[in-house]
Amino acid sequence: MLRLSSVSFRWDPSVPLISQLTVDLGRGWTGVVGPNGAGKTTLLQLLCGRLSPDEGMVHRSGEALLCSQRVEVLEPAIEHFAWGWTDGDAWAWQARLSLDPSDLQRWDTLSPGERKRWQIGAALASAPAVLLLDEPTNHLDVEGRGLLLEALARFEGIGVVVSHDRELLDVLTQRTLEVAPEGHRLVETPYSAARAAWDAQLAAARHEAAQRDATARRAKRQLQAARQVAASAEGGRSARKRMRNPGDRDGRSMGAKVRAEKAASKRAGVVARAQVAAERAEAGRLRVADPLGRAVTFRTERSRRGRVAAVSGSLRAGAHTVLADVDVWVDRTDRIWLSGANGAGKSTLLAALDAASPLPPQRRCFLSQALSEEAAIRLLERVRALPTDVQGRVWQRVAALGVDPARLARTQRPSPGEARKLALADALGREVSLLLLDEPTNHLDLPSIERLQRALSAWPAALVLVTHDAHLAQAVTDRRWHLEGGVLEARVG
Repeated sequence: MLRLSSVSFRWDPSVPLISQLTVDLGRGWTGVVGPNGAGKTTLLQLLCGRLSPDEGMVHRSGEALLCSQRVEVLEPAIEHFAWGWTDGDAWAWQARLSLDPSDLQRWDTLSPGERKRWQIGAALASAPAVLLLDEPTNHLDVEGRGLLLEALARFEGIGVVVSHDRELLDVLTQRTLEVAPEGHRLVETPYSAARAAWDAQLAAARHEAAQRDATARRAKRQLQAARQVAASAEGGRSARKRMRNPGDRDGRSMGAKVRAEKAASKRAGVVARAQVAAERAEAGRLRVADPLGRAVTFRTERSRRGRVAAVSGSLRAGAHTVLADVDVWVDRTDRIWLSGANGAGKSTLLAALDAASPLPPQRRCFLSQALSEEAAIRLLERVRALPTDVQGRVWQRVAALGVDPARLARTQRPSPGEARKLALADALGREVSLLLLDEPTNHLDLPSIERLQRALSAWPAALVLVTHDAHLAQAVTDRRWHLEGGVLEARVG
């Protein structure tokens, strides 16, 4: 059993996050979706008991295990999973996820994707009643994602997964819970079917709102016309009164007076009814909130240098040589997709390009794939300390990426997605000539990924992009470097 009854929670009294949520999550997988900062990670922490609700109750039977987004420390549970020689289940999960226990000897140099497979493998081997996953496919390459999906499909308990990975949600989940500032809704379908239904509902609501707006405008015009007719008639009547002889009291004039009063009364009735109709139509208007976000634009300046970065020699991660005999360079208009499996050395090469660039720091931007919670808080504090005009431009870019800047400015604990967007907004507001992006779509919701793709498509300067999102890479780059087995090769497509 996993049930929330009228659960409310807020990190800050001025920032409501989850309000009066009642939902039953049964056996099988539930996908949790929603914009960054809406409370998805907080919901997982409430479900496993790491947080207690301000109001309401969480009913849970059996052990609940949460696999958080960040995997930094080699935890005892992972070591036990790796070296459980007598545990046949552990061996089976290691085989399914293609894990080698000897890799733990170089844990500090494992890629985030490799660490993620170890984290989830240990969780599956422990067979919890409830398994909670926060963005499990972040950092994973194509092979790793496939292995993970097959493994998760074998889980027989109650599973809840927060993800922006459309393929994972459609293949793995049976129901979808949307967490959003305006409320929560649960449907018994995977994400794509749920999204189509919600889009249809939104389109119908917009159509209904447009019709009601048209009715309100029409009623307002009719009221104005009725008032003009009444005012014009009353003006004519007053003029006739002034022109009439004071001694005129015959029957014809008395009859005209009665008729005029009846007409005036009728016109007043028309105005009153038009007034009521206009008020009702105005009260019946619908407000349909559009999602946050708009087109994202970056400030850039193409370098006068022909070559903006170059690396040669061998590259190491700790004591491990990841690349030997490298000799690569980036020219000022190059648009390069750096691909390869987890652990191939992509992040190492990207960092080396940044370090070797002759451009000053303010003219280049290196966005790493990992941003710790402490680093996110420091970034938020630094932005808050910027001059008002500069800070305002950062908040504008944050809003364009789909985050409410007022709420982010008040919060003390930005979500990973909010922190990612803040880092993008801060870094890309500078006039840079070299953009080095390491998995920029990690933690981003789907609309934000689409906006980022459109912005990068128009990027006129040098770009080196590490991503496992082939659709994004093919849309924004025209060259490809591929890392495999310690060798870097140029590929077409």
